[in-house]
Amino acid sequence: MDDSTAKLTAEFISTLDWSAWITALATLILAGLTFVYVVLTRKILAGQSEPCVVLTVVHDQQRSTILQLVAKNVGAGLARDVRFEFSHPVPARAFGMSPENVEKPGLMEDGPLIDGIPALGPGESREIDWGQYHGLIAAIGEQEITAICRFKKGSKEMPPVECPLDVKSFLHTSTFGIE
Repeated sequence: MDDSTAKLTAEFISTLDWSAWITALATLILAGLTFVYVVLTRKILAGQSEPCVVLTVVHDQQRSTILQLVAKNVGAGLARDVRFEFSHPVPARAFGMSPENVEKPGLMEDGPLIDGIPALGPGESREIDWGQYHGLIAAIGEQEITAICRFKKGSKEMPPVECPLDVKSFLHTSTFGIE
C-alpha cells in the first residue's frame, strides 16, 4: 500500500461517524433478541391453554380400601377425542382385602378407558373403581401396566402422555383399611 492510499484510508476512517455504526449494530442485535423473546412468549402463552390428560391410580377418599383409576384433564384447555392404550390387559373390579379372599377379576371391556371420552374440560375427570390392593396385585402380578393417553386440542393431535399405573406403592397405606 502506498502513502497516498494509506492517507486516503486514514482520512476516510477519521470522517466516519462511529456512533452511528455502533447504534445500527446495537439496533440489529436488539431486533434479533426481540424476535427470540416474541417466539418464546408465544410458546409459553400457547402452553397455558393446552389440555393435558393423565391417568392415575388413587384411593377413594370415602372408601379408603378402594383404588380408583382417574382420567383427568390437568391442563387449561378442552381435550377432545380422549383415548387410552395399555401395555397389558387391564383388570376390572379386582377386589380382595387379603391374599386369601381375592376374587378373580375380569378384564376391562368397556367404559371410558376402553371406549374413550369425547371431551374433557379443564379439571374434569372420570373415576373408575378399579379394585383393592390385594385383588389388583393378584390380577396384575409383577407386570407394570402403562397407559398412553392420547387427545386432541381442536383437530390438532397433542403429544401423548405416558402414565404408569402403580399399585405397589399403596402397600401399608390406608388402602388396607387402617386409619
